[in-house]
Amino acid sequence: DIDVLVLAQNLFDETKAVRGEVSLHTGNLEETLIYQPPYEIHVAMLPWSSIEHVSREFYKALPALEDPTALQSLPVLNYADIKLLHRIRTGTTVLGDKIVQEWRQLLLSDFLPYYLAAFTYVYAMEMAEKIRGLKLRSCRVETAWQVRRRSSEECISSVLALAGHTNPSRRWMFEYIELVTQPEYRSVLEVLASDAFRLDSDIDTIIESVERNVEQVGTLLK
Repeated sequence: DIDVLVLAQNLFDETKAVRGEVSLHTGNLEETLIYQPPYEIHVAMLPWSSIEHVSREFYKALPALEDPTALQSLPVLNYADIKLLHRIRTGTTVLGDKIVQEWRQLLLSDFLPYYLAAFTYVYAMEMAEKIRGLKLRSCRVETAWQVRRRSSEECISSVLALAGHTNPSRRWMFEYIELVTQPEYRSVLEVLASDAFRLDSDIDTIIESVERNVEQVGTLLK
């Protein structure tokens, strides 16, 4: 598969389908699939008008990113916007390097790792609160396993973002861990990955591991 993202000042008036193509409209994008066996070429056209709101939201978020562990509020970007920012931030420029650099600056894409780290850390803290509440309700240990796994995944996403990996998809999360070379991040990620699948029989042990992991990630964020 080949994925191409076209940055457009304005959306083209018409997307013409030719033989072997399928045209789609999904959210902010006009997309075209071109089949040239054995290749599938996915071309997505992104108009500035459909993504400029992200720049405004990022400007609002900047003060909060100074200390993510003391967040009071944080603008929420949806998954599609984060994925687009990731593609703009990390994609290989084929044409129009100057335009790409301008978009990256206007969208504050350099701050995406910090935003994603803070955003997922907030959810990790929420899971820590939730798992303490589960003990009060005498929940099944299997429920605690599920909450710990969710907490571990949020913590992993936070540390991966700090290490520069900003793809919001969880599909390849554990593969991304293998790409992290910074020792201060890699050691924490290995513990988090191990905890995600542990099947402890004692809820207190599960709660302690969740709280420890959230605290470790919070230390990295400060």
